[in-house]
Amino acid sequence: MPIGKPWIKTFEALQVNRFCLRSENLVTIAVFTVIFSYGARILFTMGPAALAASIMLIYVSSLLYLGYLFVITEQTAYGHQRIPPLSAQVLQQEKGRIFKLIILVTMFFSCGYVLQAPLLQIIFALTSLILFPVSMSVLILTASLIAAINPVKWIAAIRAIRMDFKLVNYLGWQLATMGLIYVLLTRDMGWTNVLVTLAFVSASITMFRSLGVVLHSNADELGIDVLFSLDITASKVARAFDNELSVLSDKLYQLSNAGEHSKAQETDAYASEALMFERFRKWENASFAINAGRGYIGRLVSAGKNDEAWSVLLFCFNANQNQYRLLTPETVLSLSMGTLSLQQKAVIAHLFNHFPEDFPQHQAAANCLLQAAEYYAQDLAEPALAQQALTQFRQRFANGTSNKTYLVLKKILDDELN
Repeated sequence: MPIGKPWIKTFEALQVNRFCLRSENLVTIAVFTVIFSYGARILFTMGPAALAASIMLIYVSSLLYLGYLFVITEQTAYGHQRIPPLSAQVLQQEKGRIFKLIILVTMFFSCGYVLQAPLLQIIFALTSLILFPVSMSVLILTASLIAAINPVKWIAAIRAIRMDFKLVNYLGWQLATMGLIYVLLTRDMGWTNVLVTLAFVSASITMFRSLGVVLHSNADELGIDVLFSLDITASKVARAFDNELSVLSDKLYQLSNAGEHSKAQETDAYASEALMFERFRKWENASFAINAGRGYIGRLVSAGKNDEAWSVLLFCFNANQNQYRLLTPETVLSLSMGTLSLQQKAVIAHLFNHFPEDFPQHQAAANCLLQAAEYYAQDLAEPALAQQALTQFRQRFANGTSNKTYLVLKKILDDELN
């Protein structure tokens, strides 16, 4: 009945630089590349007047494209790896926010149109390319058009975003997108404009994907209720694991209450023995925890986790009326090393006092008895128990009565009795 790690779909790091190469994005990229390169070709070969004849196609396509960029950013901010392809259903689901986005875009273009000086228009265009993603991010965060055009909200969003590689990567894609827009609108490169347009569409999709990743990585600071993340996955695993532990714990509890300790201990291959033991020690009947603790303490010591082993040992010792034995001499000797508290010395003295009985062939048995007597006599103020330990030493190791430690302890105890 051992349990394993619960199956939960793991969160994969959100793709950025290769995002546009995902199969679900290729058709969208191809469609908008054809439309935008067609508009650029008309602009350079036939002039702005000819472009006016296709303005509705360009305008509607641009709005659809911006709407889809919004969907990419929003879905990424929530933690989605895969973004649904552009479709009427997707646009219908997001129509409220996309309508607000269209108003936002119109406001930016209107401000640019009001400016007459070419230099001011260029400055405004460059500034808009920086501020528009910020404004769109605020729209994602608040769903409010008023907030999206509020510079105070822009500043608050910018301040909440920490400087890291994700932000630098976004800024790099933003710079690349701005450069490609400039080339696309100012340089007639013939049919190779198709390649420039392809690069622009791919870069802009990657830029807004990168913006979504930045928002996702700063979700706590921005107040975004993400749906998928490493923390959420870890929380789901922990809950599922805890549920499985509860089921196993209940079965073990029933076996323990029925007195079937050996059958219950056959299921000790837990995914996390520490969590299981925490449950055992809370049971009203501590007998199963006491029995299971012996093997668990040994495994902790073997893993070099002596502090945790001591915690379990002290619980078992106290729960068993200060009477406890361990399974291997190595476990006892390992726990006896280092600086011990008074409580730990009391436990070690007890274990050492029974060491010759539990491990009669071990070469350290005699020294353990003397160490038990020393703890009882000098640290624990238990002269009677010290005397019993020395008596046991004489009976078991008659040839060791000339031992210097034995003689010193015997003299101390004799002086106390006199």
